[in-house]
Amino acid sequence: MQVLEKTAQTLKRNIHLLIFINLIFAATTFSLLYFTGKKIQEYVLAIYAYAPQLQELESVLSEDVSITDLNKLNESLAVINQSYRMVFIVTIASIIAFFLIWCFFQSVEWRITYSSLKKKIGLEDVFENYWKYTLNFSIITIPALLILFPSFYYLVAQVKALFLNLIIKLYGISEAAPETSYTLIALLFAIVLFTSYFTIIAYVMLNKYKLWGSIKRSFKTGIKRFRVLLPIHLSCLLIIIPILYLDSYITRLIDFKAAAIMSILIYFAILAFYQNLMVVLLEKE
Repeated sequence: MQVLEKTAQTLKRNIHLLIFINLIFAATTFSLLYFTGKKIQEYVLAIYAYAPQLQELESVLSEDVSITDLNKLNESLAVINQSYRMVFIVTIASIIAFFLIWCFFQSVEWRITYSSLKKKIGLEDVFENYWKYTLNFSIITIPALLILFPSFYYLVAQVKALFLNLIIKLYGISEAAPETSYTLIALLFAIVLFTSYFTIIAYVMLNKYKLWGSIKRSFKTGIKRFRVLLPIHLSCLLIIIPILYLDSYITRLIDFKAAAIMSILIYFAILAFYQNLMVVLLEKE
């Protein structure tokens, strides 16, 4: 009960800041995705606009080629090559930008949560010695994301295939069922669970230890206190992941915009409670 009471007190001190930071993060991410999508669409449309001219390549080469035809062909090829190159550049730039945005806002959130353990704080208190924390935060995040993103992607694909198999068998649909593996699903879920688990602990430890010390401490503490910390982390994942997944569908339905906003706010509230609870539990480590 003392842990929950302290968590509630800490949450009361920082909930307004955490929700504010999350809203800015969501708006920034949405703006980045919108801009990236528009730019990629622009270059793809340019490729489609010049693609028909390439179809004339065979007939042009089989006849007498004029300088004008060659110039048009070279122009089309140059535009298409440039468009493909720009799609690649914009995609890579957006991934890097998202990573930097993620690290900035998430590090601010964890810094706020830890700093408000004993007193109410403002943003000026958070940014004291902040950039060193953010650098270490980013270094820990890079390998974690490289493991989490592909693992989570294939996990979702396998779970989708599993449910599709169940529907096909339940209704006797004469359709080839996609291949699924319970062992692979369990393995991917374990990778997502434990990678995110030790990463979160490391985020908290960065407030007290240097980079390498926080990494070692996260494994030591995560193993020593797994009976308490792991169920909390697992519960958070089992609540947050479905909310995010369902929200991606809800936002596509115009009539459910209010429900989508509500689910996002619920996600922010659950995440804020989880962050404060983990910080309180790891305060004395």
